[in-house]
Amino acid sequence: GEHAARDQAVACDGKAEQDQKKADDALKKSNEKIKDLNDELNVLKSRKKNIKIAVNLINKSLRYVFFSRDRLEIKVENDKYVLYANGKAVKPNKVSVGERNIIALCYFFAELIMNQDAKDGYSKKLIIVIDDPVSSFDFENKVGIMSLLKAKMSDIIKSNSESQILLMTHDIRCLYDLEKIGEEISDEYKKENNGHKK
Repeated sequence: GEHAARDQAVACDGKAEQDQKKADDALKKSNEKIKDLNDELNVLKSRKKNIKIAVNLINKSLRYVFFSRDRLEIKVENDKYVLYANGKAVKPNKVSVGERNIIALCYFFAELIMNQDAKDGYSKKLIIVIDDPVSSFDFENKVGIMSLLKAKMSDIIKSNSESQILLMTHDIRCLYDLEKIGEEISDEYKKENNGHKK
């Protein structure tokens, strides 16, 4: 009887060890699953934050072009982009081709920043080609687009003087305006760098 009791106790200890190991393995797997889910949640939160930053950058540029807060604005509603024109939600095909092109240009400049850390801005060397940025706009929008282009080109060149921007146009007035903008940016850059041109 004593041997049987000892054997039974050893068997119970063995079973308890097996149960403990199973419980430890299950806990380890659960902790790994929790870590994976937390990592996934952090990625999603980061994406959502980036979407908000991108929308803010686009809207800031739209206000720059139109000199107005509600002429065109993008909002994120139920994880979807919603376009507003004069304070009312509209489908993109309900705004002019020129306005859609303005949104695309604003998105382009926001995307340049979003592809790197926002704090770095345009600090990486960029080579940018923009084809006819003002072709489909009326005079008022051309003024806004030129203002936006000057601000963005200035930011890009001041952030990294090795960046290159090629703007192409068929509009002779636009060519002269762009040439003047280029000279102004160059003069500002020289002033800020004590007359040295890089």
